[in-house]
Amino acid sequence: MPPDAFGARTCLDSPGPTTTREARLETTTRDLTACVREPDNRAVGLSPHPRCFVKLPLDDAQAPLFTIGQVSDMLGVQHAFLRRLDQQDVVHPTRSQGGQRRYSRHQIDQVIAVRTLLEEGLTLAGIRRVFELQARVADLEAQLAELRG
Repeated sequence: MPPDAFGARTCLDSPGPTTTREARLETTTRDLTACVREPDNRAVGLSPHPRCFVKLPLDDAQAPLFTIGQVSDMLGVQHAFLRRLDQQDVVHPTRSQGGQRRYSRHQIDQVIAVRTLLEEGLTLAGIRRVFELQARVADLEAQLAELRG
């Protein structure tokens, strides 16, 4: 399944490349609606093709796609605030090969939660502890669900 111009994998049954960007986009969109499949091989699109699977990086909430500048602009916060969250072990962005911070959608949600908790009067140390306890509760709930079978 060769990737198309947008990084997605389209169905092998789809027509070859077209000459204009608009036609390519229309073909890709049609093929994606017909071919999108979940990781467990369930068809999501209108007419499932068994040889198709489409998974874009944007679909993964854990994919580190956003730079510190992009997150700063999206949330209206200072770069220094984001660096401080990293230094204080509150939000841990992934580092690129060049050492730049890269944030996932999940981490952006964490930054939003940090802002809310700061407005409620918690300190960064308190927020870090809240996140640790939330992670522990999630682990315990997963273990309990596994034991219940």
